[in-house]
Amino acid sequence: MLATGRLAEANYLVTGDKGLLQLRRYAGMQIVSPREFLEVLQHERTAGGGEP
Repeated sequence: MLATGRLAEANYLVTGDKGLLQLRRYAGMQIVSPREFLEVLQHERTAGGGEP
């Protein structure tokens, strides 16, 4: 997963894997739980931002 996210230049890696979640960041990606990512999306929507 980490390599795929890095190659895709992803901003977020959404996972339930506790080991990955402990990293919090990797190669410029934020590593978040599905719940945390929903909060990011909700914040972007209310802030009027486009893509998260």
